[in-house]
Amino acid sequence: MKSPEIFENFLPEELLNNFVNQLDNPNMQWNIAEEVYESDIALDNGKLQRDDKHEEVLKTHNISKIDIKYDIKNVILLRDRFGNDVNTHLPINAWPNIDTEVRNTLGVKIPLKSKVNISFCQPVHTSGGFHIDIWGLGDLPSKTLLLYLNDNNGGTIFEDGTFIKQKYNRAVLFDGNMKHSPVSQTDNKKRIVLNYNFL
Repeated sequence: MKSPEIFENFLPEELLNNFVNQLDNPNMQWNIAEEVYESDIALDNGKLQRDDKHEEVLKTHNISKIDIKYDIKNVILLRDRFGNDVNTHLPINAWPNIDTEVRNTLGVKIPLKSKVNISFCQPVHTSGGFHIDIWGLGDLPSKTLLLYLNDNNGGTIFEDGTFIKQKYNRAVLFDGNMKHSPVSQTDNKKRIVLNYNFL
């Protein structure tokens, strides 16, 4: 796969609506994640250096680069990088049905890390940095699926400059070794995304 594939209305509407409504539960336990994008950092004489390519691509789209330490989001981890289910105590009983539908639709052989991210509105579009989701898989043909769980003017940007705007029930599928970066929204309080990695 050389470029991302986009699927509109990826999941049955009733199934996805149920999942999103459960995530919106005020009793939901979200974790705060400060993510450092390893692929965007190189050690040069003991100093951390950023990838200049990221800055060039962002300028083309009028997106501001933010410092890694400010790239904070709320996360629900559903499955760890080894495919083990976690947080089964949470009130999201729609997750197994979502998981089954994704597996059947994409022919998933081995599920890896799955999580839901919420990031919050910014006054301008910002991006933290290019990254891949799971390191250390070698030549294994992993895939990443991003499923957008609400509408907003943020999205995902790739190293080649491709920008995909977020839209409810739009899915983006790409090779797991393709560097990508979230782009914040300016028009909606929350940006909610299901991130699903698999072999």
